[in-house]
Amino acid sequence: HVDLIDEGYDVVIRINPRPDSQLVGRCFHRDDLLLVAPADLARPPDAETPVSLVAGSSAPVLQKRGLIDGNSERHVTLKTVLRLPSPLMVRDAVVAGAGVGILPRMLIARSLEQGLVQDWGCLVDVRIELWALHASRRLTSARIVAFLDFLSGEMPSFLRSTLCAG
Repeated sequence: HVDLIDEGYDVVIRINPRPDSQLVGRCFHRDDLLLVAPADLARPPDAETPVSLVAGSSAPVLQKRGLIDGNSERHVTLKTVLRLPSPLMVRDAVVAGAGVGILPRMLIARSLEQGLVQDWGCLVDVRIELWALHASRRLTSARIVAFLDFLSGEMPSFLRSTLCAG
């Protein structure tokens, strides 16, 4: 975790940042979190049957999640069986058949299009936001404003073309 002010950085990019009175910024990308599964994995027969989850390092061992699937809401019980340090590694493990994963749409879109994974639904009331943050000052430098404008204008298409390669 970089301390923007103490270490002298102009801008830091964070996912779902906590409120900080010393930092201000701009959200440049929002995305849904999907529960995705290997293409050949059958859905559980009911909400109580646990499904093997490949997750980030801080995921609880057992969790119940609400999903929006089309126009209906349902629940699924997830049991963490593998923890990985990176969302890209989670994506690759799901594609390889290790279990289901909770991933941003932007990271899994290409694999969905190619039929390598299936979309079991969007997590209820959970999204990710990518923010560019800078020190809160009355006047923001032109360099920071230009960078924030660039991120807001160019990053969504860059993210789609680069991160969706998996």
